[in-house]
Amino acid sequence: MVDDPLKQLGETFKKARLQSGLSLDDLSEKSRIQVRHIGNIEKANRIDLPEEAYLMGYLNKLSKILKLKNPQVVMDEYKKGESQYIVQNILNENHIKNDSLPFNISFLRIYHLYILIGALVILGIFYLINSTSSKDSNLDKKLITISKLETRKPTVIPDAKVINIENLDLEIKVPEPIVETQEQSSKNNSDSPFSIYGEGSKSLKISILEVAWFQVYGIGASKALFEGDGYPNVEPNKFEFRDDIGFTLSSGNAGAFKVHDAGKKYILGKSGQLIKWYYPEGAKYEYKQRAKH
Repeated sequence: MVDDPLKQLGETFKKARLQSGLSLDDLSEKSRIQVRHIGNIEKANRIDLPEEAYLMGYLNKLSKILKLKNPQVVMDEYKKGESQYIVQNILNENHIKNDSLPFNISFLRIYHLYILIGALVILGIFYLINSTSSKDSNLDKKLITISKLETRKPTVIPDAKVINIENLDLEIKVPEPIVETQEQSSKNNSDSPFSIYGEGSKSLKISILEVAWFQVYGIGASKALFEGDGYPNVEPNKFEFRDDIGFTLSSGNAGAFKVHDAGKKYILGKSGQLIKWYYPEGAKYEYKQRAKH
């Protein structure tokens, strides 16, 4: 069983706060985080804490204000433990659900397979009947056309002249192939205005409209491709993420992101709205499948 990493981090924050002689109110005033959130973090009370995107922002800010030794190392260890803790909870939930099922899943899958095979057989027979009838119909049309051609009289062109093309001086010009110079090639393949993170065949392009902390996780790469703050007027403010499977986007401000998708542009939600968004279709299912293993 994996211990809750938030409990250990909360105790570390509380110890550092007391050593600094700060009360909860003092720390709240310095960090601009509500007292109740700081108290819930120290007690590892997950039920009353905000979504993951907000929580990560709080933890990063508190670790810097409390001047922890190697705050980045502390946060990296927390994230690693948090991933293991989430996976363990998902496995436990699935175990409970599977034990409570009142029927045999394997039998249900075989039953569905029989239905699918039967449907394919019926469709195959229907296709063969239609293709045979259409072939007979086309053959009848060809026979009618041939019979009409046989009864038609040949057309005679009067005073037709034979031209010997060997005596004609003809010049045939073959167009030259278009060769792209190196300068033209560099223009056509100019760098994209989007800052690229990750590798893969799937692409997610977003523009920053408002200030927001966000994380983009590559499902195929099994790691965060980007994690930090985005600003609309500070470069980079346009991002492109690449992965072989897909992405999850987490943030506390859905209104901050404009998504570019096949020529269409749309905003994910309202300002200040918490999101955990999956892209493209099927990415959420693949993310959960991988979390089980």
